[in-house]
Amino acid sequence: MRTNLHLVLTELQNVARFYEEHGEGASGSCPDREHGGRLRRELRTVHDLLFRPQESPEEEVLEAILASLAAALRELADLLARLPDPERSQVLRSNLRACASSRRICGECVPAPTRPAQVWMDKIRDLAGSVA
Repeated sequence: MRTNLHLVLTELQNVARFYEEHGEGASGSCPDREHGGRLRRELRTVHDLLFRPQESPEEEVLEAILASLAAALRELADLLARLPDPERSQVLRSNLRACASSRRICGECVPAPTRPAQVWMDKIRDLAGSVA
């Protein structure tokens, strides 16, 4: 899961670099025009891990997963700030709605989180609100 979240972050950073090099007007040729599809899948996985765990991860592992998710959401929020609204496809809009649903990942919503995990969950909730 951590590897997949790292790949999502790298993918979003590559898209951001593409826009820096080519400008927003070149988005039609962007390597990943639908930004957020993989992140959407990973959000679902993290949600299941928190709310329907088959096995609870160790505290350090959970914190690392949540930190990676927060980093990916932050990168997505930064990318969206540069992407003009007309450039947002229906698939992207759908992915953003799904990402926004990660606002349910919060310290008060998840049963018995540790304090560090709770802090990360609250950051995720706030970042998800910014991509909504």
